[in-house]
Amino acid sequence: MARDDQPGPGGIHLVPGQPPGASLIQNVPGAVYRTAQDPRRTVTFVSRQIETVTGHDPEAFNTGRLGLLDIVHPDDRHRLRQALSELGGPGSALEHEYRVIHAEGGVRWVMDRAHAVVSGGTACLDGMLVDVTDRRRTHDELAWLALHDPLTGLANRRALEDRLGMETDRMHRTGATYSVVAADIDHFKAVNDTHGHEAGDRALVEVGRRLQAGVRAIDLAARAGGEEFVLLLADTPLREALAVAERLRVAVAQDPVAGVGTVTISAGVAQCTGLEARETLAVADAALYRAKAGGRNRVVAAPPGGGPSPVAA
Repeated sequence: MARDDQPGPGGIHLVPGQPPGASLIQNVPGAVYRTAQDPRRTVTFVSRQIETVTGHDPEAFNTGRLGLLDIVHPDDRHRLRQALSELGGPGSALEHEYRVIHAEGGVRWVMDRAHAVVSGGTACLDGMLVDVTDRRRTHDELAWLALHDPLTGLANRRALEDRLGMETDRMHRTGATYSVVAADIDHFKAVNDTHGHEAGDRALVEVGRRLQAGVRAIDLAARAGGEEFVLLLADTPLREALAVAERLRVAVAQDPVAGVGTVTISAGVAQCTGLEARETLAVADAALYRAKAGGRNRVVAAPPGGGPSPVAA
């Protein structure tokens, strides 16, 4: 029978300072450790899985070249230090998710679960690091999809409504105004019928790209559904919003879309002047319908207190 401090079956080798019976934990799905509660989280024991999780040889920790805190992503160290500082006495628990820098480059997400113990009169942490990168990636992808249109990469209707609500609240608090541009691709059904749905998708992606390129970082470009796009222009009165919409109308029509040809848009523009978010969007939509009825490939403004009036394309 192998002693705990000697290689055992399957080449298991534990670092010096390991607790009795440590060979039992060498095959658990995660890196089991004991660290001192010092600024570096100096390791007194770590299982071989630390290499699978972080890419670092256990000996790097055993010899003191690395402490667990040394491999934490710089942007996450403050939060982890804060969580560690809030630990109480023996038996208090830590559960924290953060990034570590892998030895081969790149970043891995880990879940760190530990509890405070006292060993030989020294305050320690016994815990386990588990690689949760795949779960975190899936979580981030789902979070992105919840607020973005998967085809164009623009904000989706939900993100648009959230932002409209925020801007409307800000207007009520500070008086800062915003404008909304509702735009449709003209004759989009004909694009699909003539060139196929793949070509239609290319047109949506390219129009979305041109619209996104034509607004500021503080603005929001969204695909509201189908061939309809909405731009939220922060801190922008109607006259300036009309200029933006006209510039974008020209940009969309200027260069043909591969496999489709020239694509144009119609747009309606409305400034929020005390209305609720959905009402402002409805006013912009009404102006958009007027632009389509007026011949398409044009911009129509909706005056704050009345019906929409056309602006020359």
